[in-house]
Amino acid sequence: MTKAAIKAVVLCRRYAATLSYYDDWEDALRTSSRLNATLFDISDPEGATRLRRLMVDAELIVALHSTNADSVEPLGPYEPALAERKNTPLVVFIGNEFSSPVPGMGMRDKLDLLQRLRPEFIATQLPVDVGRWLYEGVPGARDVS
Repeated sequence: MTKAAIKAVVLCRRYAATLSYYDDWEDALRTSSRLNATLFDISDPEGATRLRRLMVDAELIVALHSTNADSVEPLGPYEPALAERKNTPLVVFIGNEFSSPVPGMGMRDKLDLLQRLRPEFIATQLPVDVGRWLYEGVPGARDVS
């Protein structure tokens, strides 16, 4: 008996200029035989309502690097839906993990976002031990990798 693919909603943000690791993660999740992934561009003006509909049947929600790398602000309209999810694990891939004086782009902004979203999993580009130290205060996070 084969396991059914996990129904996943994959949040991304489409840019005019593409970065290969943004596209690579989208492609990998979209084509995985273990996932039935629906890509959701957070640039969608009707997004909040559509995301809530998609989340009803989702077994996993993934926010890719592109949703928070340059600013956490584009995720703002989706925070209520993501924070109110019921029993659906959230994985957040953190992009551009460095200190920045630009509002919305710094690590304080990203840590505050994680505090509000309470993801079960945080995917960091930092060495694992550093990522675990940095994100240890995020409520609900079971693992950092």
